[in-house]
Amino acid sequence: MTLRKTALKKSLLALAGFFACGMASAAVDEESSAPAYRLGGVTAYPGFDLVLKNDSNIFRYGDANPNKRSSKITVLSPSVVLQAEKGAHAYSLTYIADIGRYSNSPADNYVDQKFLGLAELGLSIRSTLTILPSYLIGHNDRGSTFGTATAEPSTWHLTGLNGSFSYGAEGARGRLLFDLGYTDLQYQNNRAVTTAYDRKQASVSGSFYLRMQPKTSLLVTAKHSGISYKQIGSIRNGNEQILWIGVKWETTARTSGEVKVGRLQKNFDSTVQSYSADSWEGDVRWSPVSYVNVDLVSSRRTNESTFAGSSAILVSNSGANIAYNLNARVTLHAKGYRVKEDFVLTNRVDYTDTWGLRAEYHFRSWLVGGVEFTNNARTSNNSLNDYSRNIFMLSVGTEL
Repeated sequence: MTLRKTALKKSLLALAGFFACGMASAAVDEESSAPAYRLGGVTAYPGFDLVLKNDSNIFRYGDANPNKRSSKITVLSPSVVLQAEKGAHAYSLTYIADIGRYSNSPADNYVDQKFLGLAELGLSIRSTLTILPSYLIGHNDRGSTFGTATAEPSTWHLTGLNGSFSYGAEGARGRLLFDLGYTDLQYQNNRAVTTAYDRKQASVSGSFYLRMQPKTSLLVTAKHSGISYKQIGSIRNGNEQILWIGVKWETTARTSGEVKVGRLQKNFDSTVQSYSADSWEGDVRWSPVSYVNVDLVSSRRTNESTFAGSSAILVSNSGANIAYNLNARVTLHAKGYRVKEDFVLTNRVDYTDTWGLRAEYHFRSWLVGGVEFTNNARTSNNSLNDYSRNIFMLSVGTEL
């Protein structure tokens, strides 16, 4: 047995022992609050997540591909959140690292990092300004994008600044919400392939909520996004407009949600043909009894494309997650989703189906362990793009 396999086996045994000790003591231990350290007016919340998983197809290859490979993966995610409040204002800084190690493919090891800021400024009883700066260091798993295959994952840096302004007190007849966003994506390696993916994006949107009943509002949302690729002569430069109308409600303790439907239009600066399509976004929670939550989601939006010849991807997503609280400490989950991807300017259409089961155990209100199985399968009108994968995971981590 190799040293790497021995280390992973020890990690699995340690995690299993941790679960066993926690389950043995959970019935008698009292709940305690999450660990926190106060430094003057700042409160620090340290955290971590540990995930041990086995992925049967890390590159998302078809069964006949001789390069198909499985691997055990260990992901350690330390984090810290700093929070402070001053009057009607709240501030936070968050750092999260994801350190991934593959037992059977060291070239795919990664260290991702997130630096997230938040300033929520209560300007008055009717208005709030929220500012969200971010800096991300991340990667694309090999096989997760549609570009040319590479010998190692493509890494990137993403700088972002988002802000929102809301006007209208809770329960007011009308509320306005304005959002501004800017991101700058820069890939760091595999430049023969990724040079074409570097881009900047700026967006502005506005929503108006009109209360029709105490817990039901009609809404209108309009959004404009401008996308600029850094590669000279890119055919994907352009803009997108979305107009939605919908309803937001929380009529009873059993049901709440927000549903928006409308149209999107994507235009290009080049001679690439513009297109428009129906668009929607829905998120509904149904609680038939107090210990069961059913979350239904559906959306149709565009994604930027890394597939040669395609100017964008029209993505339709729908699915459900069912959470069953077996008791105060144990929650069972079942999920199922389908994603349809239409590659604009090509005849390629992919369907990806995902289903999974998860059991969570709350050692404390802030410390959660889990065991999960997920099946992921893609079928395409070109069978060379088909694949299936099974992922089994054990996890333990903190929650605020």
